[in-house]
Amino acid sequence: MSYSDKKILVVEDDDMLRNVILSQLIGRYLVVPAKDGEEALHQVEASRPDLIVLDLLLPKLDGFKFLEKLRAMPEQVLAKTPVLVVSNLSDNESIEKVTKYKVEAYFMKSDVTMGILTKRIDRICNAGSSQK
Repeated sequence: MSYSDKKILVVEDDDMLRNVILSQLIGRYLVVPAKDGEEALHQVEASRPDLIVLDLLLPKLDGFKFLEKLRAMPEQVLAKTPVLVVSNLSDNESIEKVTKYKVEAYFMKSDVTMGILTKRIDRICNAGSSQK
């Protein structure tokens, strides 16, 4: 695939999983890593990502609070950044809580493959852009 100027913020506290996701995206997208929700909020403002891949169980600021703060940002371009949730939480309460923040998709870590995740990322990043 060709290199894209789209920027993806990967928010994952597990070093191994974060590195696996990054390795699949580097060279295809501009990739910005974050290890916790606080760092992710700073990265949203600093790097202005086109898409966020978000874990929910994070130190300092969990994914739920991150989504709440993201969607409340005064700058609408940032507040409406598409988010893909990749989490170990499978309970209905967590899924319902996240859907109120209008996420693009909710993937269970145990069920999603890197192929599925990257296809969804590609689809979102290429939507509405006729130039590649």
